Amino acid sequence: MKVPNSGRRKALLLIDIQPTFVGDKLESVRNTQKLLRGMKYDLYVEALFYSEPTSLWARQAQGFYPKNDQFYTLPEVKNYPPDATVLHLQKMTKSAFKGDLDLHQKLQVANIQEVHVIGFDTDDCVFATANESFDLGYVTYVIEECTDTSSDEVMKDCAIKIMRNTHLTNNSCIEAIDILEI
Repeated sequence: MKVPNSGRRKALLLIDIQPTFVGDKLESVRNTQKLLRGMKYDLYVEALFYSEPTSLWARQAQGFYPKNDQFYTLPEVKNYPPDATVLHLQKMTKSAFKGDLDLHQKLQVANIQEVHVIGFDTDDCVFATANESFDLGYVTYVIEECTDTSSDEVMKDCAIKIMRNTHLTNNSCIEAIDILEI
Protein backbone atom coordinates (compact mmCIF):
# COMPACT_ATOMS: atom_id res chain seq x y z
CA MET A 1 0.00 0.00 0.00
CA LYS A 2 1.31 3.42 -0.95
CA VAL A 3 0.91 6.15 1.66
CA PRO A 4 1.61 9.85 1.05
CA ASN A 5 4.56 10.87 3.23
CA SER A 6 4.69 14.63 2.75
CA GLY A 7 6.37 15.66 5.98
CA ARG A 8 3.34 17.79 6.90
CA ARG A 9 1.70 17.41 10.30
CA LYS A 10 -0.97 14.81 9.76
CA ALA A 11 -3.91 13.14 11.45
CA LEU A 12 -5.38 9.71 10.90
CA LEU A 13 -9.19 9.62 11.09
CA LEU A 14 -10.51 6.15 11.88
CA ILE A 15 -14.14 6.23 10.80
CA ASP A 16 -16.69 3.79 12.23
CA ILE A 17 -14.40 0.78 12.54
CA GLN A 18 -17.06 -0.89 14.66
CA PRO A 19 -18.18 -4.54 14.77
CA THR A 20 -21.59 -3.59 13.34
CA PHE A 21 -20.01 -2.29 10.13
CA VAL A 22 -16.86 -4.41 9.82
CA GLY A 23 -18.55 -7.81 10.03
CA ASP A 24 -16.31 -10.22 8.14
CA LYS A 25 -14.51 -7.53 6.09
CA LEU A 26 -11.19 -8.17 7.76
CA GLU A 27 -8.80 -7.29 4.93
CA SER A 28 -9.19 -3.57 5.61
CA VAL A 29 -8.61 -4.26 9.32
CA ARG A 30 -5.36 -6.12 8.54
CA ASN A 31 -4.30 -3.27 6.25
CA THR A 32 -5.09 -0.76 9.00
CA GLN A 33 -2.84 -2.70 11.34
CA LYS A 34 -0.03 -2.47 8.74
CA LEU A 35 -0.63 1.25 8.33
CA LEU A 36 -0.45 1.84 12.08
CA ARG A 37 2.83 -0.11 12.27
CA GLY A 38 4.33 1.66 9.26
CA MET A 39 3.28 5.30 9.64
CA LYS A 40 3.31 7.62 12.64
CA TYR A 41 0.68 10.34 12.84
CA ASP A 42 0.66 13.51 14.92
CA LEU A 43 -2.95 12.90 15.92
CA TYR A 44 -5.32 9.92 15.82
CA VAL A 45 -9.09 10.40 15.81
CA GLU A 46 -11.52 7.57 16.49
CA ALA A 47 -15.03 8.36 15.26
CA LEU A 48 -17.95 6.17 16.29
CA PHE A 49 -21.40 6.22 14.70
CA TYR A 50 -24.73 5.64 16.39
CA SER A 51 -28.34 6.56 15.75
CA GLU A 52 -31.37 6.80 17.97
CA PRO A 53 -34.78 5.40 16.93
CA THR A 54 -36.10 8.95 16.41
CA SER A 55 -33.05 10.27 14.53
CA LEU A 56 -33.08 11.45 10.93
CA TRP A 57 -30.77 8.55 10.14
CA ALA A 58 -33.28 6.03 11.47
CA ARG A 59 -36.22 7.77 9.79
CA GLN A 60 -34.73 8.45 6.36
CA ALA A 61 -32.04 5.78 6.02
CA GLN A 62 -33.95 3.13 7.97
CA GLY A 63 -30.90 2.41 10.10
CA PHE A 64 -30.90 2.10 13.86
CA TYR A 65 -27.48 1.71 15.45
CA PRO A 66 -27.73 2.11 19.22
CA LYS A 67 -24.93 2.60 21.71
CA ASN A 68 -24.71 -1.06 22.64
CA ASP A 69 -22.08 -3.80 22.85
CA GLN A 70 -21.13 -3.07 19.19
CA PHE A 71 -20.36 0.61 19.92
CA TYR A 72 -16.56 0.65 20.04
CA THR A 73 -13.57 0.81 17.71
CA LEU A 74 -12.19 -2.68 17.12
CA PRO A 75 -9.31 -3.24 19.56
CA GLU A 76 -7.24 -4.79 16.74
CA VAL A 77 -6.81 -1.36 15.15
CA LYS A 78 -6.03 0.57 18.33
CA ASN A 79 -2.32 -0.18 18.36
CA TYR A 80 -1.09 3.40 18.62
CA PRO A 81 2.41 4.46 19.59
CA PRO A 82 2.79 4.90 23.37
CA ASP A 83 3.04 8.70 23.10
CA ALA A 84 0.12 9.03 20.66
CA THR A 85 -2.51 11.71 21.04
CA VAL A 86 -5.91 10.08 20.45
CA LEU A 87 -9.23 11.91 20.27
CA HIS A 88 -12.59 10.15 20.49
CA LEU A 89 -15.76 11.46 18.98
CA GLN A 90 -19.29 10.22 18.57
CA LYS A 91 -21.49 11.16 15.65
CA MET A 92 -25.04 10.65 14.50
CA THR A 93 -24.38 11.63 10.90
CA LYS A 94 -21.96 10.91 8.09
CA SER A 95 -19.03 13.29 8.52
CA ALA A 96 -16.71 13.06 11.52
CA PHE A 97 -16.61 16.86 11.39
CA LYS A 98 -20.23 16.85 12.60
CA GLY A 99 -19.55 14.85 15.76
CA ASP A 100 -19.76 15.75 19.43
CA LEU A 101 -16.46 17.65 19.39
CA ASP A 102 -15.28 20.39 17.09
CA LEU A 103 -12.88 18.29 15.03
CA HIS A 104 -11.86 21.17 12.77
CA GLN A 105 -10.86 23.23 15.81
CA LYS A 106 -8.96 20.29 17.34
CA LEU A 107 -7.05 19.78 14.08
CA GLN A 108 -6.21 23.48 13.91
CA VAL A 109 -4.95 23.54 17.52
CA ALA A 110 -2.71 20.56 16.69
CA ASN A 111 -1.44 22.37 13.55
CA ILE A 112 -2.62 19.52 11.34
CA GLN A 113 -2.19 20.20 7.64
CA GLU A 114 -2.94 16.76 6.18
CA VAL A 115 -5.65 14.24 6.97
CA HIS A 116 -5.70 10.53 6.11
CA VAL A 117 -9.13 8.88 6.30
CA ILE A 118 -9.78 5.17 6.78
CA GLY A 119 -12.68 2.99 7.90
CA PHE A 120 -16.30 2.27 7.06
CA ASP A 121 -18.25 2.81 4.85
CA THR A 122 -16.14 3.99 1.93
CA ASP A 123 -19.25 5.07 0.05
CA ASP A 124 -20.85 6.86 2.99
CA CYS A 125 -19.12 8.18 6.12
CA VAL A 126 -15.55 7.91 4.77
CA PHE A 127 -16.63 9.70 1.58
CA ALA A 128 -18.43 12.47 3.51
CA THR A 129 -15.56 12.97 5.95
CA ALA A 130 -12.94 13.11 3.18
CA ASN A 131 -14.87 15.67 1.20
CA GLU A 132 -15.51 17.87 4.22
CA SER A 133 -11.85 17.61 5.23
CA PHE A 134 -10.83 18.85 1.79
CA ASP A 135 -13.45 21.62 1.90
CA LEU A 136 -12.04 22.79 5.24
CA GLY A 137 -8.59 23.20 3.70
CA TYR A 138 -6.75 20.02 4.68
CA VAL A 139 -4.70 18.05 2.20
CA THR A 140 -6.79 14.88 2.30
CA TYR A 141 -6.13 11.29 1.32
CA VAL A 142 -8.38 8.28 1.78
CA ILE A 143 -6.14 5.25 2.22
CA GLU A 144 -8.09 2.93 -0.07
CA GLU A 145 -6.76 -0.35 1.27
CA CYS A 146 -7.92 0.59 4.78
CA THR A 147 -11.54 1.24 3.84
CA ASP A 148 -14.45 -1.01 3.07
CA THR A 149 -18.21 -1.11 3.02
CA SER A 150 -20.79 -2.99 5.02
CA SER A 151 -23.16 -2.86 2.08
CA ASP A 152 -22.77 -2.83 -1.69
CA GLU A 153 -19.31 -3.35 -3.21
CA VAL A 154 -20.46 -1.57 -6.37
CA MET A 155 -21.17 1.56 -4.35
CA LYS A 156 -17.75 1.30 -2.69
CA ASP A 157 -16.09 1.06 -6.11
CA CYS A 158 -18.08 4.08 -7.34
CA ALA A 159 -17.00 6.14 -4.32
CA ILE A 160 -13.35 5.18 -4.87
CA LYS A 161 -13.64 6.19 -8.54
CA ILE A 162 -15.09 9.58 -7.60
CA MET A 163 -12.41 10.20 -4.98
CA ARG A 164 -9.65 9.09 -7.37
CA ASN A 165 -11.01 11.48 -9.97
CA THR A 166 -10.59 14.34 -7.50
CA HIS A 167 -7.21 13.04 -6.25
CA LEU A 168 -8.47 12.30 -2.74
CA THR A 169 -6.92 8.83 -2.38
CA ASN A 170 -3.46 7.47 -1.77
CA ASN A 171 -3.64 5.76 -5.18
CA SER A 172 -4.47 8.98 -7.03
CA CYS A 173 -1.93 11.26 -5.37
CA ILE A 174 -0.43 13.63 -7.94
CA GLU A 175 1.59 15.76 -5.51
CA ALA A 176 5.36 15.75 -5.86
CA ILE A 177 5.92 14.19 -2.41
CA ASP A 178 7.47 11.07 -0.96
CA ILE A 179 5.34 7.94 -0.98
CA LEU A 180 5.91 5.37 1.73
CA GLU A 181 5.39 1.77 0.67
CA ILE A 182 3.86 -0.23 3.52
